[in-house]
Amino acid sequence: MLPLARRWFLHPLSFLLMPGLISLTVAPPLVVLSVLLVITACTLVGVSFSKTLIPQETQPSFLVWAAAIPIGILVSNALATAMILSSGFSAIQCLIPIGLTGIICNRVLRLHNHHSTGGSIPDRDAPSTLSPRSVAVSLICVSVLVILLVLPYSRVGMDTPDGIAYRAYYSGDYLKHVAVAATLPRSALPPENPYFAGETLHYYWMFYLLPAMVIDLLGPDSVEPVIRTVNLFLASVFIWIWILTVSHFIRREWIRWFVVWLPFAFASYEGLAVFRQVLRKAWPWDGFRAFNVDGYSRWILGHPEIDTVFRLIQYNVQHIIPTALCLLFLVVLQPRSRNIRSQQALLMGILCGLAIGHSGFLGSFLTLWTGICLAVVGPWNATEIRKRVVLCIYMAVPPVLALLLYRFVFDMLGNTGNPLQLTLVQPIARHPIPFFVLNFGVAILGFPLLFHRRHVNTPTAILAGLSLIWVAGVMIPEWPSDVGVKVGYTLALSLALLTGHGLNLVTGTRLRTAIAIPVCFAAAIGALPTLAMEIFNACDIQNHRFVSFIDPADWDAYRFMRDQLPINARIQGGPETTDIQAPFSPIPTFAHRNTYCGDWMHAHIFLIPETHYRIRLDQITRMYQLHDPLAVHGLCRDAGITHLYWGATEFTSFGNATHLLERPDLFPVKWSHVEENKQLYLFAIRPRAAPLRQP
Repeated sequence: MLPLARRWFLHPLSFLLMPGLISLTVAPPLVVLSVLLVITACTLVGVSFSKTLIPQETQPSFLVWAAAIPIGILVSNALATAMILSSGFSAIQCLIPIGLTGIICNRVLRLHNHHSTGGSIPDRDAPSTLSPRSVAVSLICVSVLVILLVLPYSRVGMDTPDGIAYRAYYSGDYLKHVAVAATLPRSALPPENPYFAGETLHYYWMFYLLPAMVIDLLGPDSVEPVIRTVNLFLASVFIWIWILTVSHFIRREWIRWFVVWLPFAFASYEGLAVFRQVLRKAWPWDGFRAFNVDGYSRWILGHPEIDTVFRLIQYNVQHIIPTALCLLFLVVLQPRSRNIRSQQALLMGILCGLAIGHSGFLGSFLTLWTGICLAVVGPWNATEIRKRVVLCIYMAVPPVLALLLYRFVFDMLGNTGNPLQLTLVQPIARHPIPFFVLNFGVAILGFPLLFHRRHVNTPTAILAGLSLIWVAGVMIPEWPSDVGVKVGYTLALSLALLTGHGLNLVTGTRLRTAIAIPVCFAAAIGALPTLAMEIFNACDIQNHRFVSFIDPADWDAYRFMRDQLPINARIQGGPETTDIQAPFSPIPTFAHRNTYCGDWMHAHIFLIPETHYRIRLDQITRMYQLHDPLAVHGLCRDAGITHLYWGATEFTSFGNATHLLERPDLFPVKWSHVEENKQLYLFAIRPRAAPLRQP
């Protein structure tokens, strides 16, 4: 029994065991099992590609299998897209070809390895850079971080006396994830925009195909548990890839584990700044609850926002895959470029092209960085330069073709975009030291290594330098924090690796090590409040300033819409409110139905021109302000709206819907909730006006 347990403990797929068990605390067992099976199918597809990508001389089995998951998801989603285009959305029709492809790929790879090695080295004996103790410590690190994610997840959508609670951390991207994932199983490709019905979804929706397949199997009640479970699994895989990347570059053990925790726990001094503000204003000890610490430098200092890597795995999971590819490519590019084969360059290009469909901005940035590394890393003689040009061509063709596909076939990029502006971002130019100290924590120790050419890994330095240029010199005028939030992840990770290289250089003697350890420890202690405040705030659903509450009656209405109305129903709620506690367009998220005009935030994110949005917003504002039922009916019919919802927010803003109740021939009531101070209705819109019967 003990040898069997030890063998499983050292098996590369053991890294899926702990997050799977921990996920049971926020999702039913059937959801966890289904997500695990789908990820396993994707892994079978990806393992042959990861073995091709990762150099043979540095191919530890843990890294191969960890890399197989994001790579397999990219390839599997491409296969699923092809299946959906040919025969419509069906999870079974997608998953069966994915599973068969994985089995065939692995069989072909085993035969290839068998013949190329004379049958002497089976796959399971691939070398590993991790000792049993390192595996145990890695599992502990992954488990602790996943538990830190589970703590707030367990309070997302919690039923409270004030309603169904969604903390501000989870009332943005998380609810958008739910809406998009719920849209795909009932939509053709390219999908319709759930927040702006009739318009193509101009967004990188391929990331959501994996949860959408599980949702299609398990039904609409599974959407939020599936999203949470997928997030936890992908977060744990990303953490494993980060640990393995750090282990590849940093051999000294205490430095390795310090660097592993650096981007998660020691990545920002914003918490210290918030605590200083609380003390200066003589607020109570819990005065930090007045801030969302992730936006402190943006709100108080006017800086562009920089997200920590912990926030990446917490609620920006759509960006995990291209960020994980950055780490994998660091390992691939670590040898001199003359060791990179043409098939590796081609595969990197294919993965970059697919990554753009999963995270447009980071996928494009990954493509740029990979191309630069292939072009400049290596000896500068005529033969090598010629070879690097060929590698760059191999690598560049797939992303270019993918961009054309996304733009002209899927309309994913939209007809309008947010042009990048080359400029020195002024808040950073005015206060560079506070900006970088606040937002990158202990990792600022890696900056000097950018200029230390002899002892630093060149691709890592290029990644850090390119990220720094983008953070400080590129912005989107309408979204000044957008570039910093996304590229900040790659800058934080590359600076963490450079910090590890620097500690490796300066701790060559016992005396230097004895000095470095307490200095690093003190710096780390100062950065810990940020993580502590983030976790506390994300769990703090008693703080009404940052919590959106869904009225229980509204919740019942959304369930009715989801379960009783046709999937092509177009349901409209009241116009956008500026109340910070109001949720973003709840109908696409909770009712799983499209709406004619949602909130401005999602219209902006999904590249809807402001003039188009304002026209629709004016229409629905008039729908709720007019008291002429015929005029309201005409507006609804012109917009193709099939149902009009008069919920708790609409009742508060516009009073009772008496004028609509007087015309049941135009607005028959499909659902109602009537109390003394709360009268809510869901009206159907009759296809044509029928004359009133005479009494």
